[in-house]
Amino acid sequence: MEKIKQLQNKGVIIPFPQMVFVGEEVHVENIEPRVTLHPGVRVTGEKTLLGANSELGKEHGGIYKNVCCGRNVTLGSGSYNNSVFLNHVEIRSGAEMRKGTLFMEHARAAHTVGCKMTIVGMYATLGSLINFCDIYVSGGSDKPYAFSEIGSGAVHYNFTPEGLKFGSLVGPGVLGEMLGVFPRVFVGGQTQIIAPCQIGSGSLIPAGVAVREKVAANTMAVSSPVKPGHKPYYSELLTNVREKLLMTTELILHYTLLENYFREVRCAYAQYHNDKFLEKLYIASANSIRSNITERTKWLFEKTEKGHDLHLTAKLTNSLTIHRDLQNKNWKKKAAFHRKNIEEHHMILTTQESLYQKVKSLSQIKASLPTFHFDKSSFCECISDLDTNTKKQICQIWQTILREQQQELRTTMEKKMSEPTPNSKISDHLEILRNKQQLIVDFRHLSNNLGIVNDGNKYNAHEIDATLGTNSHEVIHHLTSLDDAMVIDWKLLRDFVASTSDWKGFVDKSLFRLHGTDGIRGNVHYLDAHVPYADAIVRYIKLGDITPQLCYLLAYASVQAFEAIYKTTAVVGIGKDTRDLYCNDPLRSDCLYTALQEGIAAAGHSVYDLGTMPIANAPYVLASEMPQQNPINILLYKSASHNPASQDGLKIFIRDEQGRFVKAMSNMENAITALMFYHASDIQRSSTSEVLCLQEEAQKVFTSVVTQQQNLPGKTTQDVAIICDLSHGALSATHYKEALQLAIQKCGIDSIDWVGDKPNGLNINNNSGDDRVGAGHFENIEHLTRSDIEPGGKYNGFPALKKLFAYKDKPQTTAFAIFMDGDGDRGITAVYNPQLDIAHIFDGDKSLFLQIRSAVNHKSLPVGTVIAFTVDSSIPFMNAMKNCVRQLHPVDFVMSENVRNDKVNLCITPIGDKYILQQQSLGGEKSGHIIRCNRVISQDKEHDVYVGNGFLANIHTVFSILDLLTTQRDFSQISELYPTPKSISVYVYFVKKELWYYESPLWQKIVACIQQHFSDYTLLQTKFAQEPDTLFFCSSQNDVFEFSITARPSGTENKMGVKFSGTAQNIEAFTDISEEIFFVLAHEMKNSDLSATQIENKVLHLLTQDKQNIVDIQNALIPEENAIETAQFFAVVEALAKQKLVSYDGKSITRSPRGQKYLGDA
Repeated sequence: MEKIKQLQNKGVIIPFPQMVFVGEEVHVENIEPRVTLHPGVRVTGEKTLLGANSELGKEHGGIYKNVCCGRNVTLGSGSYNNSVFLNHVEIRSGAEMRKGTLFMEHARAAHTVGCKMTIVGMYATLGSLINFCDIYVSGGSDKPYAFSEIGSGAVHYNFTPEGLKFGSLVGPGVLGEMLGVFPRVFVGGQTQIIAPCQIGSGSLIPAGVAVREKVAANTMAVSSPVKPGHKPYYSELLTNVREKLLMTTELILHYTLLENYFREVRCAYAQYHNDKFLEKLYIASANSIRSNITERTKWLFEKTEKGHDLHLTAKLTNSLTIHRDLQNKNWKKKAAFHRKNIEEHHMILTTQESLYQKVKSLSQIKASLPTFHFDKSSFCECISDLDTNTKKQICQIWQTILREQQQELRTTMEKKMSEPTPNSKISDHLEILRNKQQLIVDFRHLSNNLGIVNDGNKYNAHEIDATLGTNSHEVIHHLTSLDDAMVIDWKLLRDFVASTSDWKGFVDKSLFRLHGTDGIRGNVHYLDAHVPYADAIVRYIKLGDITPQLCYLLAYASVQAFEAIYKTTAVVGIGKDTRDLYCNDPLRSDCLYTALQEGIAAAGHSVYDLGTMPIANAPYVLASEMPQQNPINILLYKSASHNPASQDGLKIFIRDEQGRFVKAMSNMENAITALMFYHASDIQRSSTSEVLCLQEEAQKVFTSVVTQQQNLPGKTTQDVAIICDLSHGALSATHYKEALQLAIQKCGIDSIDWVGDKPNGLNINNNSGDDRVGAGHFENIEHLTRSDIEPGGKYNGFPALKKLFAYKDKPQTTAFAIFMDGDGDRGITAVYNPQLDIAHIFDGDKSLFLQIRSAVNHKSLPVGTVIAFTVDSSIPFMNAMKNCVRQLHPVDFVMSENVRNDKVNLCITPIGDKYILQQQSLGGEKSGHIIRCNRVISQDKEHDVYVGNGFLANIHTVFSILDLLTTQRDFSQISELYPTPKSISVYVYFVKKELWYYESPLWQKIVACIQQHFSDYTLLQTKFAQEPDTLFFCSSQNDVFEFSITARPSGTENKMGVKFSGTAQNIEAFTDISEEIFFVLAHEMKNSDLSATQIENKVLHLLTQDKQNIVDIQNALIPEENAIETAQFFAVVEALAKQKLVSYDGKSITRSPRGQKYLGDA
């Protein structure tokens, strides 16, 4: 009642205050005197604006949320939400006015009218019982009965049967602002307007007519009734898409010019009269018009909902396929119709990005208008008093802009449509047929006798030549250089050889290998069940999307590939971490995991479901030989590791022919890809599978391993406390968390605290707000200060760090925080230093070094040992590791094939823990993957299992640190392990990875850039046989590494990375080249077709170089709560931060100088 008293004291009329509610968020200063609030009125929303002499709820009250109304406005009963009404508007009872609705001066609506995203021009009138969404009604004049009118019962049908949404224009649009220049429009009662539609000024639509096409100005539209009968119907078939796109872009132009008119002219009028209230009202109007622009653009290029792409361009591919099929049936009168639509579909698909950029540019256009005179008491009077010539001059300016912009768009389309349309596309060829064009190739035989194997038949070299054409010799030579069996689509290959000089890159990157560094990983995207499997493959290649169809094929092909390569019957287990992007949707929840089960069933096998478990348990289960009668020998694990919930993937563990428990290597991954292509068209969907639950047995295996004393580092008597950050991931599942607690207690530590142990499907690896968790957020961090974790600090919002720094009051306790990631294979350790009030951070390099140094000190490192680490490790680490080990044994750096038994071998591998696992040795990655040997006991047998267990790695690091901390607790020993590494990483996210491969044009450009910048050094380039697309340079002098440079596309994320690693003396040179490299890669590789890239650009446009609350940016892009869009948004924000385009601390975000330059270049 306090708010109501304030309003009454201001002069607001509230006859029955006890029957009126005004929200506390409503600003009293935005409500003028003499506003009347009738009984039953509820006013809420901080954006509320109410002008003098306006009345709300005259008949029966109503709900008014964020309503902006001018002076002398009457709003009857009903529901009003985020809508704007200028002076002298009258709306009668029963109204429903929703977001994006704007009624201009003197506009009226009778009873029971519903509007959303609707603009009604000055003096226009709407009858009763009207449903208008996504429509702009304008035109007419202020003369009696010369205004535009919509008869009662009229409906605007904005949704199409195909699930698209369009807007329509009634009248001359923005030109109608010049009252009296154009005649009115009359739309009779019970008219049906089917979007998209344009009804010209001066036209007449008789009552009861269905308007399905454009109506020219000054005409009367009469529609013919639809003839009765039955016709074929295709729910995904789209027609006349070019015209629909053009009408929509023209509507966007009208909105843009209208918005500009409000901001430049109307606001100037309010400023001239020093009318702050009116200025706020006009700004609210302009914002409402902008929301209409955004809505129309979304439905053309951007609209998504619950993981579905709903926009026009997303639906064209399926529609194009239907048109082609129907055209091939040679229907007499329809062949030309389908041919026209095929051309239009192809034109939009192939110019999609340029069209999108053009439409975005339309929304920024401004018109330079003549000077207005604002000496009248109302804006309408100013317009009415303008002389006719001035009005026509303004209309001419607007018409010129409309005509020129539309003509430019039409020219672009017509030019593309004049080009020949391809008769085929990739997805057509992926509908694989079992014939000569699709062959399974065994390259071991091919290299000897060019024998091509297909269902037992062989084809000779002459037949291959005929298929491949004049370049056959070069193609065959290239194919014989590949090692593994795969499927060749010879016709597609021939087409590419003929059309591009870059066919090698296509062969190597797109057609044959879908797997990255660590399995398959990408953005989660739900596709309807009827979408073909071949399209799912194409979608993954082009967009990086992980879909149920792709998972189904993956599971099916993985089982088949395993059996073919290892000549044994597959016994298949599956497991997962806690992520589920669709956890709040009962129909889609766990859709990827279910698809894996069904794919295994389609391959003819039962499924052993191990449930949620850490990934380290996969090789433990394989080694435990469970179930006893028929042990699992291949295990599929669904996870995207340290990435957010919007991403997912698949990793495969096997028991190989040597009895090792390892991740699938490239030969099996290639075979999987081959089988996916081969069976993409003929695989039968299975909805039934025998699922056998082994979750309790899997939990017991994990507990047994992590609590075995020989897998633990020992037992301490020191006063130690541990804070465990489980990243809301697999280790936070109840039983696994209990196993960790038992293991820590066995190590003599009873002070245990937990963080990130409440998974909800969406918060895995969360990096926003006050619940930031996980090991994936500490790249290149040596230590953290207290200011780093306080508000405004980059690491504010990590509960584990907050708890760690609380040990300042307990200096006698050695306090650790150990961080795991979503699947539990990565570990980062932090120890609190009470002497300096900082936390020392131990990444994979430091942790591995500490553990090796401990082994050297205890003389427990035998000669012949292999210690493996990747090219990502720092230069100081490599030098320090060599100096440490040589105290005990001779040591040398080797590649995997050069291991010697008379030395300790420091083995450098490509990035990916699977290459370290392949060595079956102690090793690690800088990111926190530490591979150790764990003992697994099964049926009285012991197995040595090399695996990345983030928890055990962290515990061993904790004890290595405790070894260094003497009774004096000298923390300097752990802060000076080796010189501080200095590195600069250049990341470009959302890229076309297929552009990067060994000696590709982009590869050569980057090599040239590096060689030019470091011409004073001797650079040694190493080529890895297993990962030839990894570019690795190093420079050494006097047996000491100086610096290294690594360039490669990530195998776990959609990004390209270049890392410069060295010491302080190299950092200036690194800084100089890193900016150049970033912009070269961003210009060449950014994939503008991806929704993530589009979100990225939107965020950058919304940002300034001052700090902004991340929630404000989120709300600007996602106005309504949507868990899936929110997860995708924060994944993009994290990518922006890693690209150094923004600064982000979990709560606030700022555009960086690099971001500013990137925005300018874009």
